[in-house]
Amino acid sequence: GRLDGVIRSRGCAWVADRQTESVTWSQVGNQMDLLPGEPWLAAKQLPVSQWPADMPGWTRAAPHGDRRTEVGMVGMDADPAAVRRALRRALVTRAELEQGVWGKHEGRYWWLLGASAMASANPATPQ
Repeated sequence: GRLDGVIRSRGCAWVADRQTESVTWSQVGNQMDLLPGEPWLAAKQLPVSQWPADMPGWTRAAPHGDRRTEVGMVGMDADPAAVRRALRRALVTRAELEQGVWGKHEGRYWWLLGASAMASANPATPQ
């Protein structure tokens, strides 16, 4: 499941064990950072009328609000179909979403991100 040929990627992700905050995605070459990001507006329970005007229109009516995964990629000799397949394997299925898997994975995935990300996600975790 590597992203062969992707030389730069950046964005935000909605991760199953993080309902209140995004995960910031940043990759250059073989260096990848996935770190706790900004809180989702929907998690703040801020009225939609107070959301920034530049928020995508669909977020205002979506049941999950502004939670989303948005990643831009730059590649060299990358196979776009293979990259899409690798990323698609990480998605929660519609059935899983309807079963309510979100929020039932608390703390299960941060170990994948390394000691500094774990410390940011849980200040009590030693580095």
